[in-house]
Amino acid sequence: MKILSEDKDKVYSVSGSLSRHHFCGHCGMQTWGDSPDWASMYNMDGTSKTGDPSAVPTARIHVVNLRLVDDLDWSSVTVEKVDGRNNW
Repeated sequence: MKILSEDKDKVYSVSGSLSRHHFCGHCGMQTWGDSPDWASMYNMDGTSKTGDPSAVPTARIHVVNLRLVDDLDWSSVTVEKVDGRNNW
């Protein structure tokens, strides 16, 4: 994926830039976001993979608002369901 322009890019972060929500400064649509890849540091039960319970990952994950992708074939999109209540 290639971002063609960041002219109107604005960033919102409630966590002091730990997780960043990018949106269009013109229309307000959320365009993409990035946050720490917690799965790289913590097991599904919440225990640290390194033994350090206060570890913050350096790896990041990125998400894109697919509703903004022109001519996207939605039948080709695989949805991964996540149980955010019990496995977070």
